[in-house]
Amino acid sequence: MFKSSCSLPLGVATLLLIAPASADAAKALLSERNQSKVHAWDSTNPGSTTLLHTTQCNDADINYAEGSDRGWIAEHFSDYFARFIVGNMNGLDAQYNLGQNGLTHYHYPKHITVYNGEVIVTSRNDGTLWRYTPDGVELGSVKLPQTLGQGTATDGQELYASVWTGAISQFVRYDDQFALQETIANPTGLGNNNNVFDFVYDPETGHFFGLATSGEGGTGTQTTTVVEFEMGGAVVDTLTIPFFADGIGRNELAICGDGVVEQNEACDDGNDDNTDDCLDTCVAASCGDGFVHDGVEGCDDGNNIDDDDCTNACTLPACGDGVVQMGEACDDGNDVDDDDCTNACALPSCGDGVLQGEEECDDGDTVDEDDCTNACMNAVCGDGVVWEGVEECDDVEDPMCVDCLFVVETTDTDTDTDTDTDTTETGVDTTGDDTSTPDEPTTAGTTDDTGTTDDSGTSSGGSDTGVATTSDSGATTDDSSATTEGSEADADTDSDSSGAAVDEGGCGCAAPGGDSSRGLALGLLALAGLTSLRRRRREDPAGA
Repeated sequence: MFKSSCSLPLGVATLLLIAPASADAAKALLSERNQSKVHAWDSTNPGSTTLLHTTQCNDADINYAEGSDRGWIAEHFSDYFARFIVGNMNGLDAQYNLGQNGLTHYHYPKHITVYNGEVIVTSRNDGTLWRYTPDGVELGSVKLPQTLGQGTATDGQELYASVWTGAISQFVRYDDQFALQETIANPTGLGNNNNVFDFVYDPETGHFFGLATSGEGGTGTQTTTVVEFEMGGAVVDTLTIPFFADGIGRNELAICGDGVVEQNEACDDGNDDNTDDCLDTCVAASCGDGFVHDGVEGCDDGNNIDDDDCTNACTLPACGDGVVQMGEACDDGNDVDDDDCTNACALPSCGDGVLQGEEECDDGDTVDEDDCTNACMNAVCGDGVVWEGVEECDDVEDPMCVDCLFVVETTDTDTDTDTDTDTTETGVDTTGDDTSTPDEPTTAGTTDDTGTTDDSGTSSGGSDTGVATTSDSGATTDDSSATTEGSEADADTDSDSSGAAVDEGGCGCAAPGGDSSRGLALGLLALAGLTSLRRRRREDPAGA
């Protein structure tokens, strides 16, 4: 009836394990009398059963092939029938009473089966077959030809019922419109077990299997004997079960692998390929089933661990999938590169090539001397890093580095021309013209420090003291550094390489414009301003 790969709910799959398929074997449910237990049973091992469900009942039936995806029970002591979820060991999924008005005690819902998608309940005391949908909606009822009704069974085409005639049982057959077709006598070979009060059909063997008692008084509704028989024929075998049972029912599920999608199957492609759309368990392929769906999934490890070699979305791990995996510092699953997690699944940092936070720049390299430093700041004069091709130096402590350029040093070449004149002030023309008459005769010529007088009246040599010249007319012109007699004052006149006179002021270096003292002062002022600017930037990087 089944193949081991059949698609079933959890509890049903458990049932298959406990009642495996075998040739010429009936698989059925047995209700243990007064023990509130439903057992799975296989005729190949009649002395052994496995507990399937726990609930109070007289009879049970599972018949998925006939349109029901639940198990069903009938319970005459409390006058109800109910459905249960196969594999859910306790309780009921829904509960119903017989009749539109909810008929109560002594209508005796004794046996139950599923036929053509309907739930058929046998009411023993009034000999009625009650018809319901799987949702408990009454469809109608059928009166049996005898007062007492017993069990029901279907061969998939027609419905059979067991009735009691006062001494022995007999069977009646209905078509799918519930029209009575025939009455059938007990099979030959029953012996004293002439009352088959409940039975089930096995499509594998084509036989019926029934619970049989002596039939005395028609009240025997428990037995340890199961007979295998042909309807209208003879008993084939007699089997002994390990407990008293008062109900036997179908344990039939859809056949996975036959290429036909039946009640509990999501699919049935008739093959055993687990990489296509339908698994060999007749379950639709899905992520997490442990099989890689060809062309759909990248992997499928069948677990719910998201950060291993296969994510819970059945994709291979990758940066950007929103799952932090080995080797990733973060993974926010978006393509925003300048947030708390870069598109490389790394935490933001200077040097990652992404401009973030308080960074002024980020060129992603380790070159400190380009226009973006390794501190992710724009290169500027005064940052302590020499900007290649732009700056000559960058050291606020170096007096030779001003505005990030080296101060130019020049060679000091002295050319002294000392013109010293010692004269007697008497006879000097104080008016500045040639018409004055001196009080004393004018001394002609000029005497240098060594007392040598040249023809022009100019003496050279001596120490660097003052400059005084006497014109041919005898008038004396004094410069701003005039000396008193007997003393000397120097005025040094230096020339640069071009021959222009430059005043060093004793610095030994020259500033642009020829005035080194003034240039140096301006440079120092600029440096002071730059230092202040850098200090403010460090104290307030955001430029507030």
